[in-house]
Amino acid sequence: MALMETCLAPVVLAGALLTLHPNSSHTADRDGAFVEAHTCRVGLGAHVLGSSTEFYAGGIQYGIPFALSNSVAVTLQPFFGGSYTARHERQLPMGAQFWTGVNILVSYDRWIVGAKWGHASNAGLKRPNVGMDWIGWFVGMEF
Repeated sequence: MALMETCLAPVVLAGALLTLHPNSSHTADRDGAFVEAHTCRVGLGAHVLGSSTEFYAGGIQYGIPFALSNSVAVTLQPFFGGSYTARHERQLPMGAQFWTGVNILVSYDRWIVGAKWGHASNAGLKRPNVGMDWIGWFVGMEF
């Protein structure tokens, strides 16, 4: 696959998000379940995410695969985009903000397990600019 070639091999994931509290400014809890859809696991693609805590995100990603065997691969997938929350949080003073992070996917044939880190922030467009961080784990399938 060429470096900037887009792909269409849909991936659907379901999992749980856990809010991180790296310091005393991070007080809100937005723990919950999520579903996520990707246009593909490898290469340039798009993703959308919806959570049970009224947090929604989407954007672009780029999957970099590392084959461990013919049927097992680890994929590093950095992503960037936008997000929206329907619930006001002091840490996210704007309804819409930026969304960035990374997924680590372990795939066996079409099955996927993995983990994610994500950060939502308004990038200093409105005070306070505390942002929120999550870690998550998931299972899914590539179609």
